[in-house]
Amino acid sequence: ERLEMFALTETDHSRFGGIARLISRVGPAVLDKFYSVVRADRRRSAFFKSQSVMDHARAKQLDHWVDLFSGRIDSNYMARAERIGQVHARIGLPPTFYIGAYAQILAEVIERDITAGIAGPLMKTRAKRLGTLLKVALLDVDINCAGNLKLLEAVRRFNPDATVVFPSSSTVIGKALREIVDEDHW
Repeated sequence: ERLEMFALTETDHSRFGGIARLISRVGPAVLDKFYSVVRADRRRSAFFKSQSVMDHARAKQLDHWVDLFSGRIDSNYMARAERIGQVHARIGLPPTFYIGAYAQILAEVIERDITAGIAGPLMKTRAKRLGTLLKVALLDVDINCAGNLKLLEAVRRFNPDATVVFPSSSTVIGKALREIVDEDHW
């Protein structure tokens, strides 16, 4: 069901080999560039207690992508991706940092892919435009997810035992929504 929501088809799967080769080719340099920016940002670098921990994270990130595009999106991948999310939650990594990292890295991968070869210089504007599209789309995803989490937190404040909110819980949802609206002064 999740794959359907992303419209991932067999045609997409047939492209995985090319994507894996692209990641293997440009991924190391793109991640080096990204992690140099992270090192210079005290908010993000604080999540790494040493350079070796950062290097390990970089290597694991590259391995994760190569593995992802070397096979199928299956239960093993889903479990691995979920574990990564749980590690991020345990260390307190804000989703904005994670989604923002993907936006930066993928924009750079797209630019390097599109501008490779003879037509590269002519394609630079198009590559940058697609990179901007990707970054803004993921910013929108991040803001939407933050709103979702904000509502869930408000619901849990009113009903700490709530694990799932059903439409019949309109009083809990109503109180939570009123609190959010009041907080944001809508």
